[in-house]
Amino acid sequence: MYSYLNNAASSWPKPESVISAIADSLQSIPSSEHRSNAAGTDDDCISGLREALLRFFNARENDVLILTSGGTEAINLAIKGLLQPDSHIITSAADHNAVLRPLNHLRQSQNINISVVPADYSGWVDPEAVENAIRDDTLAVIISHLSNVTGTVQDVASVGHICGQCGAILIVDGCQSAGNIPVDFQSLDCDAFAFTGHKGLMGPPGTGGLLIKCSLAKKLEPLVHGGVGFDAQAPVFVEEIPERFEPGTYNYPGLKGLAAGIGWISENRGSSSARVTSLGRKLAIALEEIPGVALLGDKSDRWFPGIISFLVEGLEPAEIEGFLWENDKVICRSGYCCAPLIHDYLGSESSGVVRFSLGPFNTEENIETTINAMKGICKLAV
Repeated sequence: MYSYLNNAASSWPKPESVISAIADSLQSIPSSEHRSNAAGTDDDCISGLREALLRFFNARENDVLILTSGGTEAINLAIKGLLQPDSHIITSAADHNAVLRPLNHLRQSQNINISVVPADYSGWVDPEAVENAIRDDTLAVIISHLSNVTGTVQDVASVGHICGQCGAILIVDGCQSAGNIPVDFQSLDCDAFAFTGHKGLMGPPGTGGLLIKCSLAKKLEPLVHGGVGFDAQAPVFVEEIPERFEPGTYNYPGLKGLAAGIGWISENRGSSSARVTSLGRKLAIALEEIPGVALLGDKSDRWFPGIISFLVEGLEPAEIEGFLWENDKVICRSGYCCAPLIHDYLGSESSGVVRFSLGPFNTEENIETTINAMKGICKLAV
């Protein structure tokens, strides 16, 4: 029996409704109205998913939902489609490589200027620090909603207010927050929100999207060009939104699975959130009581209990990950978790961390197994 504590990488197991939706799609005749003379049930699914996501994130009536292959494509679409050469961009030390690497690419290719706002020991980014970094030429602020290393929830609404006052665009990386904590697009006061389907939304890999204000969608440049099933004689791209950002054949099985995941989360949000909170707090308290374990981050009101990172004196994170798998079949993550800059503030810059991340299907038994396993491992460091 596995104790799967790597939900921040990808949620598992998936709800049965998600698995059934994918299987049903693969067994059905493809029926896009633009690419088949069969009834357009596939396109009905796409429009239904789009509407469900807009409701789930409390979007405005004219906000645009662009479907992508995941959070990384969504972030790249926002960054490369909106940023301009020689402009100034602000991001934070708590951000993921899905943000940092596209920005660094544009710094080399388009001479954009980047300011990286520091984090504190918990991964918290002070909105005042963002405000202090703003310049006359600041075009955009890009920030993660929920740290995938410490579980810290950023005050995105305050950053959005600051951006609104100076006219900067706010792009939010919501890959960890979507499905794990409430996301209200209007209250966040952001201009674009990127998310993935395979984490908190309980969908399969290869799904995600970008939620963006209509006014910005009209200025957004496509990341990929190709066929959309209609207006085939257009030489470059079609004008229709969101189709101009979604060329190629949709990942119908994946997107139908994502639709089922949204449905499952919507029906079980209260109970699943309570389970993750209860089990996460239990695990964190138990880890703190083990000699040699140092929890990272600030277990305050702005902490999402589903993510717990730590170090053990005398042992490397990779060693601990290996011991947990080999001896007790506990699945977790070690290393830098694709967020390299935050470790300078956590004291984990030399080796990264061990990260446990919980999901709605974790059990008391999983937590007890993990606690006992950690007690045994930490004896090795004495």
